[in-house]
Amino acid sequence: MTAGKTDATSTGLDINLPSVSSGRWWLEWEAAGLVVLVACLFLPRLGFLNVRGEESRRAQVAVEMIGDGDWIVPHQQGQLYFSRPPLQNWAIGLLGLLREKVDRWAIRLPSVLAVLGVVLLVYAYARLFLSRTASLAAGVTFASTAQVLELGRLGETDMMFTFFVTGSLLLWHYGRTRRWPAACTWSVAYFMVALGTLTKGPQAPVYFVATVAVYLLITRQWRDALSWGHVVGIGVFLLVWGTWQVPYYLAVGFDGTLRIYGRNVAVRFTDTDWTDYVSHFFTYPLEILLGCLLPWSYLLLAYSNRDFRRHIGTARDHVKFFLVAILVTFPSVWFVPTARSRYFMPLYPCFALFVGLAVERCWQADSSARWRRIWPQYLGGMAVVMVGAGLVVLAVTFVDRWQSPFAQPAGFAVVYALAVGVLAVAVAWSARRASQLGRVVGMIGVAAFMGMTVAGVLGNSLARRSVDQSGMVAALKQALPADVRLVSLGPVHHLFAYHYGKPIEVLPVPKPGQSLPPDCEYFCYYNCALNEDDLTFSFETLAVIPCDRFKKPEPSEWVVVCRQSAASRERAASSSR
Repeated sequence: MTAGKTDATSTGLDINLPSVSSGRWWLEWEAAGLVVLVACLFLPRLGFLNVRGEESRRAQVAVEMIGDGDWIVPHQQGQLYFSRPPLQNWAIGLLGLLREKVDRWAIRLPSVLAVLGVVLLVYAYARLFLSRTASLAAGVTFASTAQVLELGRLGETDMMFTFFVTGSLLLWHYGRTRRWPAACTWSVAYFMVALGTLTKGPQAPVYFVATVAVYLLITRQWRDALSWGHVVGIGVFLLVWGTWQVPYYLAVGFDGTLRIYGRNVAVRFTDTDWTDYVSHFFTYPLEILLGCLLPWSYLLLAYSNRDFRRHIGTARDHVKFFLVAILVTFPSVWFVPTARSRYFMPLYPCFALFVGLAVERCWQADSSARWRRIWPQYLGGMAVVMVGAGLVVLAVTFVDRWQSPFAQPAGFAVVYALAVGVLAVAVAWSARRASQLGRVVGMIGVAAFMGMTVAGVLGNSLARRSVDQSGMVAALKQALPADVRLVSLGPVHHLFAYHYGKPIEVLPVPKPGQSLPPDCEYFCYYNCALNEDDLTFSFETLAVIPCDRFKKPEPSEWVVVCRQSAASRERAASSSR
């Protein structure tokens, strides 16, 4: 450890800098601990909430892939569906086949596995320049940030996409640092880029190419981009991506290919004016730092201290790489007025690495360093927050009596308050300990508090305010004849289609004076696609299924299920003869 002593002396630290991983990081207990942590944070209550938001959209495509056997071209209600490439649909569909149903677990488990993949990638990469405990802190940070805890439990595309983009960036730099063969480094990175492209589209190659290009330029290694290894990597990308892209192009043509990549991008620039741009410009960074990355973003304040930055030391090249990644990619969401915070989630692992480095340098600092106190101050503050959260939950439950959206069932409120009280004591204790045990207790205590709050308190709140579409559709199906043929006039909302669970054929809206075919006794329509006044034949309304995420006095989206009158069916039958 002579080299470690030299580094410690030159940077002014009072202990030896840790040696980097030998490459067998997966044998370290911290890696196994992260697996257990992710399981504890994300698997409990994974199927608790109803299918919501975009989950049913992804699930319905998977259902139809299983039903019609076409895993190349996404469909909804048998119609071409141009939203994004189908890798997430494949994952949901394969889990659905294994479980023999596309249920909530099949929809959401791919996101949990993606969280685990990112956490292990962060840990492995951090072991290039951090100790095992600080690398553990980086992994814990990513797993327990507010937005990761939220979206990692949902069947949205963002978490899988984050895994592939993170993999492309970190594995590329990891391979270069570990001196892998150039062809291997580029191939592994481009393999992940291809999977990211198959998940969400061109954002994956744009983020990778832009980050790597700028990094190679500023480090004066740009000739590496002209190597044969890079050519091999591009070949791997084309092979993996083309395996789906070529048959998809042959099926839908050039226009269809453009639509599946460009449809979601184009809508982000519609219906905006200059005030939207200004508002987004100033609020978006705050939303990321003061919302999505909580509660760990406070530790990033260490980088505002000049003396702290001087102690980055041997981690400087790594800092340069993930700082370049953040700065190069951030304009793609900062200057787009409708970009949501989750669009920048692929770069959250870089912030987690910043946190891991910050806490390690705080742990290593001598007693004269002012920034040394950031870690114990953080833990002390979190202990206060935990106690406050427990008291607030008790107050809104027993005093406000269900008027607050955060009110809980009485038993859960008491258990939550007691649990976070115990965690607060443990975290406060760890703030005064400089041992490895104290540090691990502190970070795990914060992560456990976040998990209980998001999955428990916020989960109960969401469940209480959400519409139970599954129950409504189940009641509807019981009221309909067992062998009913239900059709829709125009596309129906994906949430209704998913819960209905049977094929719903799309028919054109009858022209004025015409009726549906006589064998189409039952039909439905989506209020955003069709107005009741557009129907000129007689019918009776059987059910109205709201499709909003939350209960509203007046729903904004709904599906109407109707029965064509006998007179209309007779008229249709006579006209067909």
